[in-house]
Amino acid sequence: MWKKVLIGALATMMMGATAMASDHIQMGGSSDVYPLALKLTDQFRTEKGVQFRVTYKNSDYGINGVADGTLDIGNASRDLNSTDPAGLVSTAICQDAVVMIVNPRIKVKNLTTAQIQAIYSGKDVYWSDVQAGLPHTKIVVETREAGSGTLDCFTKQIMGSTPIKSSIVTVNDGSPALKTAVANTPNAIGFISLGYVDNTSVMGCSLNGVTASVATVHNKTYPGRNFNMITKGAPAGNVRDFLNWVLGPHGQALVSADGEIPNATSVSAANHTQRTQRAHR
Repeated sequence: MWKKVLIGALATMMMGATAMASDHIQMGGSSDVYPLALKLTDQFRTEKGVQFRVTYKNSDYGINGVADGTLDIGNASRDLNSTDPAGLVSTAICQDAVVMIVNPRIKVKNLTTAQIQAIYSGKDVYWSDVQAGLPHTKIVVETREAGSGTLDCFTKQIMGSTPIKSSIVTVNDGSPALKTAVANTPNAIGFISLGYVDNTSVMGCSLNGVTASVATVHNKTYPGRNFNMITKGAPAGNVRDFLNWVLGPHGQALVSADGEIPNATSVSAANHTQRTQRAHR
């Protein structure tokens, strides 16, 4: 299925028009938000008749696409920061968690922050270096491309000040590609959105003894992050109606059904308190 999906940049080129010149809402960005975005837009289309074109690449693509007018809604698996274009409004549609995954041949159920840092910095080269009883086989280290919100989250929440050693990692464009790489490569490790973890093709690991779940993200014992939909200025028209619907009970029910984490508090259509704006400099 994923091979049939054009990445955001290529699909946008084929559209041949800016976002505002189309009768469709143009949406693109994070590959982690993409599966959920498809389900949300499909249901809203069914209920309201509003048409969407949804593509994916990474969070930076979504944020910059909104800023330059290519997209009406940019999907991002990270929050806006001071280096992003000014005048953007972020709507947090749900929460998520970044989960470490390993190839099923590696019998690892839990990893500590220190162990992950040792792997991605190149300090630990073999699985036997990480935990006693693991095979003396070289770790295959998978990561995401620059511009990925998932990489941004992994770097901030887990690596901290410890740098990733670029010479030991294989870079994957999008979470689907990273998941496939870990599934198909013995001794591989990587990190993806909670929604992609199936514990069959890849095995999710707990972090410091805590498993990612709705409860542990809400009570902050497992580090969470927001899934955001970005607009240029305050959302208006069909875009506003769609985002209000997503924040309401029907949208949040689809969030839960997709395996993501609904917002911790009930959000009504009139409550925009979960929206944040990057002010003009």
